[in-house]
Amino acid sequence: MTDWLSKAANVAQILTGLGAAWAYGSYRCDRWRKKRRVEDYLKGEKERKVDQGQRSPLNIMVALALTEADVLQAAFNSKKINPRIQVHITQANPFGNLLLEYVG
Repeated sequence: MTDWLSKAANVAQILTGLGAAWAYGSYRCDRWRKKRRVEDYLKGEKERKVDQGQRSPLNIMVALALTEADVLQAAFNSKKINPRIQVHITQANPFGNLLLEYVG
């Protein structure tokens, strides 16, 4: 009986490790995919040459159907996206706006 329990415990331990590795890989792949989507979107906006290609996180959220946290995490983890501050101080907007720009 103890031999069977020992083998079952070993199998459970291996399956737990494999499950954890799969979950971590899935998490990293999801983050990479979101980062790539934001980079591709900003690159496309810059290549249109309508303006400088700078977009606010809100604009990116709407275009890509991502959360604000996803957009900001993707942008700040990317070496191809630089944050810019748009300084246009008014009574209604006393702070600058965050803009994200693809720099390749």
